Order: sequence, then structure tokens, then C-alpha cells
Amino acid sequence: MDELIHAMKTLLYCTLAVAAGLAASSAFAQETRAVSPTAGQVTNTDLIAIEDITRALRRSDSLSASAKATRVSVTNEVVTLQGTVTSIEERTTVESLARKATNDRYKIESQLTLATDQ
Repeated sequence: MDELIHAMKTLLYCTLAVAAGLAASSAFAQETRAVSPTAGQVTNTDLIAIEDITRALRRSDSLSASAKATRVSVTNEVVTLQGTVTSIEERTTVESLARKATNDRYKIESQLTLATDQ
């Protein structure tokens, strides 16, 4: 009986883990589509590019919180970066991370503004 209970618990935990993974994936896709100006035309490659850039920005120790929150969208193989950075150097870093994350497969269009410009 204990083995059956253990097996049922294991199955339940695995089911919950799969469901959580699917929910996270779905949430990312919905968030990405909300950011993308061509929501109905975003390809899987574009979604991967957006995810890779977003991940690279969030993992960077040298960026400010506002730079890490840069909005990323893709239209016609052009990545658009929108948000606020604290310096010209930080803008350059964000742009460089975007290029590196996409292996230079996309044109990078920076619409980043300096915090002092606002």
C-alpha cells in the first residue's frame, strides 16, 4: 500500500511540474506577443530571439534595473529595444548584448533613452 501511495504522489508531482512548465511557457509567449507590434506574425525564431535577449539583459551584472527591463520586440527581422538606460555606456552594453544574443542575425534598432533625457 505504501508503494502505491508513493507512486501516486510521484505521478502527481510530475504532473504538477509539467503543468507548471507549460504555464510558464504560455505566460512568456503571451507576454512576448503583448510586447511585439505584429502579434499575429511573430515566428518561433523571433520568440526565441526575444527570450534570448531578455535573458541576457536580466543576467547582466553591469546593468541597472531599468536597463534590465528593456522592452524587446521583433518586426521583419529587426529587433527594437525600448526603455531607459542610465548612461551612454549602458545603452551600448544593452545593444551589444542584444546583438550577441541573436548572433548578429537581426538588425538592432535602439529606441533607448537616457534617464537624464526625461
